[in-house]
Amino acid sequence: MPTMKRGMEIQVGETAVTIPFSKTAGMRIVAKLEEVYRLFEDLEIERLEDSDSGFTVESFIPIMAIREEVDSGKYGTVELEITCNPNQKSSPVNAKAMVNVRYGGMVLSGETSLENIRADISAYTNDAVF
Repeated sequence: MPTMKRGMEIQVGETAVTIPFSKTAGMRIVAKLEEVYRLFEDLEIERLEDSDSGFTVESFIPIMAIREEVDSGKYGTVELEITCNPNQKSSPVNAKAMVNVRYGGMVLSGETSLENIRADISAYTNDAVF
């Protein structure tokens, strides 16, 4: 018999955090992360086109912030915020993300790779049993 997960577990630095999010909330976050990945791809295509033409054009993409907030009933409101600056790295595999988890008066903040946060949340949405 499959065990029911209590929430979405993500690694933030050396810390594992379990957030009482539904599979649907996780899927919304994954969709937003995919948008960030597409921005990186667009930047890479633009860089290649610029290098072919011999010109260098610096594009600036605003810092991407993904926020998801849920009222988890007995736990109250829990917010997950993932912030990434696509201008700092040339690839989403190298990119870092700042992660904030807010619950009541507590805030957990840390840095992780964008790839790791995407993998953790994708695994949750694929494995969640409800």
